[in-house]
Amino acid sequence: MRSETLPTGLDVSSSSSRGLVPATVEIREDTAGELPRFRAIREKHGVAVPDDDEHLRALTAEGRVLLAITPDGPLSSWTCWGLD
Repeated sequence: MRSETLPTGLDVSSSSSRGLVPATVEIREDTAGELPRFRAIREKHGVAVPDDDEHLRALTAEGRVLLAITPDGPLSSWTCWGLD
């Protein structure tokens, strides 16, 4: 697991909202341990989810990792445009 602090840009494609968020980005390389999160992401976006073994094989073959982004401060510390 590696962590870096950096400003993270957000762009909401369904609107004109954008933001810069000071955040810590953690690279989570334990694909098997993060499988429930990978599954939830696919389900959220309406993508078919294979069984766990097949899903883990595919993620591993693609070299996938999970980026966990944690803001360093409250919403009031973010630079935002179009977020009301």
